[in-house]
Amino acid sequence: MNDAVPRSLAIFGLTGVAAFGVNAAGHAWMLWRGNPLVRRHRATLDYRSALVGDSLLLPLVNVLLDRQLEAWGDGLRPSSLRRGRLARALLVGMGLTALFHGYRRRRS
Repeated sequence: MNDAVPRSLAIFGLTGVAAFGVNAAGHAWMLWRGNPLVRRHRATLDYRSALVGDSLLLPLVNVLLDRQLEAWGDGLRPSSLRRGRLARALLVGMGLTALFHGYRRRRS
């Protein structure tokens, strides 16, 4: 087994835990404690998009992005982390997040 497979499994697992596992554990904790919020409102885990997206699609996208960056030779090695590239990536990510939040705010 080459180095890419364990790395991909680790990325998939860590992303799955961060995106889905933390939310599921928090929901289970609130149910166990009898928190009224979980009885009054729909939880994230009630949505199919959260179940499929957070547990499968988001980790898969992260694995594919990591493999593509590695194929381009832009992996996360310290020598390839350039401030300009990081700044652009952060700005694009924040811009897209703000755009989606703005859209959702207008629709609610």
